[in-house]
Amino acid sequence: IGPNGAGKSNLMDALSFVLGIHSGQLRSSNLADVIHRNGEQEGAASFASVTAIYQKGSGEVLKFARKVNRSGASDYKLNDKTISYNEYVKVWEGENVLLKARNFLVFQGDVEALASKTPK
Repeated sequence: IGPNGAGKSNLMDALSFVLGIHSGQLRSSNLADVIHRNGEQEGAASFASVTAIYQKGSGEVLKFARKVNRSGASDYKLNDKTISYNEYVKVWEGENVLLKARNFLVFQGDVEALASKTPK
């Protein structure tokens, strides 16, 4: 929780992105939209990336990373090794994080949308 402009939605977008959530579930229609543009081609970034450090109960550390380029193609890494999206999902599932269920992130408006549903 926090005041408007504190970065809550940006943090949720970063977590969603590194977890492999598709662009339709982020606040953009195209993954390339998450890449910072400053209005000038010369200073514009060529990619966006997020890394999540996950420590298991055993103490083992897993380093998950996702990078997207201007064409919208994503690269997924586990401990600095490039792996497929399916492998990426399986590792998260092994930690009981079900990416396709998306039942572990509560986005802005989700609670209000649920509360305003009709009993039907």
